[in-house]
This record gives sequence, C-alpha cells and structure tokens, in this order.
Amino acid sequence: MGLCRRNQICAGGKRGNVSGGKKNGDSWIATSDSGNSWLQVGNGHWPACQLHTEIANGRHGKPSWGDSARWRSFRYNFACCMDYTHYLAAWLKRKQLLSKY
Repeated sequence: MGLCRRNQICAGGKRGNVSGGKKNGDSWIATSDSGNSWLQVGNGHWPACQLHTEIANGRHGKPSWGDSARWRSFRYNFACCMDYTHYLAAWLKRKQLLSKY
C-alpha cells in the first residue's frame, strides 16, 4: 500500500469527482503523482480534484508547506491505495510461462 495517484481518487482527472465525496472546507491530501504533490479534495476555496500545481493556472506551484512535518488543519486527510503493478507483472510472467507448454 502507498499513497494514491490523482486518478485513483478523482475519476476523470482534474475535472472529476472525489471518490467518496468532498471533505468539508479546504482539504489537501498527498499523492504519489510526484514529489510534494497535493490534491484538493474539499469543497472550500479551491476546485476539487486539482493538484496544487494546477490551481490558479499553476501560479502557486509546489506548496511550501508540503514537505513540512508541522500540523496543518487543511491536510489531515490521507488516502492509501493498493499498487497492483507487482501482482500484474507476476501474473503476466506466469501466463507467458504457461503458454509455452
């Protein structure tokens, strides 16, 4: 398990809907899309399903608070997802081995 990518949280990308519904207010969660990558999942000021680097046409870039251990009221939610890449690779390898016989 690890952090989710945006497309796992917001089907449809930056114009999608937050899986499980929006959180109240300004709410950012870390994603595995890149280093210091944060996704808006709230119903506050910023549009939901946009990365911090996308809001206001990218003007804000990576958040200065993103790598800080300091508690922030707007980043107390998180989402973890299963990475099936390893399982898929093993399944494909096994399938290729079986198809030889």
